[in-house]
Amino acid sequence: MPSSVLLSASWAAGDPRKRGAFDLDMYSSTPAIDPHQTVNLRYHSKQIPYPGNGGNGQNYTRFKNPEADKAIDEAGSALDLEKRAAAYAKALTLLNDAAVCIWLYERSAIEAFRTNVSGYAGQVWDGITWNTEDWYMKGTAPSY
Repeated sequence: MPSSVLLSASWAAGDPRKRGAFDLDMYSSTPAIDPHQTVNLRYHSKQIPYPGNGGNGQNYTRFKNPEADKAIDEAGSALDLEKRAAAYAKALTLLNDAAVCIWLYERSAIEAFRTNVSGYAGQVWDGITWNTEDWYMKGTAPSY
């Protein structure tokens, strides 16, 4: 299969992940700090790509469990952190019990800069470039 199809993430191009046309899908990811973005997109049954939704959704595993969907919905709408954590724990227990994914390792996000770059500040909510307006080369004055 050409990489233009395999890596297209396009229903129209015939991406096998979108269509469920694979026996094993190996991938890596770096989930966001808020679990809902990842858990909802990847494991809620409403996120299963199919012709009726134009192939939209990222639940490539096609995991479908009404109890897990309910827990994901509860977690996504809960304001109480303990209730939210309990709902995610329930959803992920159901996911793990179904052996939908085999978790191999946790990938670390590593950010590196040359020693003459200043102004960078790590931030867990946004990507590496969230404060680029504050970056400057050492030996030059920041212009604000």
